[in-house]
Amino acid sequence: MIRLESLSKSYPDGELFSNVNISIKKGMRAGLVGPNGSGKTTLLRLMLQKESPDSGSVQKDKSITIGYLAQDIVVGTNLSILEEVMGAYPEVREIEGKMLVLSNAIANDPENMELVNQLGEVQNRFEALGGWTLEEKAKKILSGLGFSEDKFSDPMDVFSGGWRMRVALAAI
Repeated sequence: MIRLESLSKSYPDGELFSNVNISIKKGMRAGLVGPNGSGKTTLLRLMLQKESPDSGSVQKDKSITIGYLAQDIVVGTNLSILEEVMGAYPEVREIEGKMLVLSNAIANDPENMELVNQLGEVQNRFEALGGWTLEEKAKKILSGLGFSEDKFSDPMDVFSGGWRMRVALAAI
């Protein structure tokens, strides 16, 4: 659950909003709609705890994640769009690296049961995080956003701002 209670925010040029109360329960989807300058982005930044309110509180269950696509222009990189999307899961990538290191160590010392046990634990964590299916999921999301499979290996910096925004959306 996410709960905003008596939230207020102002800037030197005036009050943006005051006494905002919102409760979003698990499984609910919510949208913020309003004119430019009405505080939608600020409210999201408060929910993400990237800004502090003038008064009130933001409470968020630890199990809740908030997907947020910034409205700034998405910068291009030399990474492929598939790598960009998969890069949104750093723990999976880190564990994948540990599995490779442990596998190489086991190849050099196949009788070392401690290494074998460590690899088993790391593989269990990798599976729990969805590591075995991450690439397929990323490809499916990119396809759903209009990318053809032959573009998955193209670097991010060859795409227009709109296509880069789609990659950023896929990574949420």
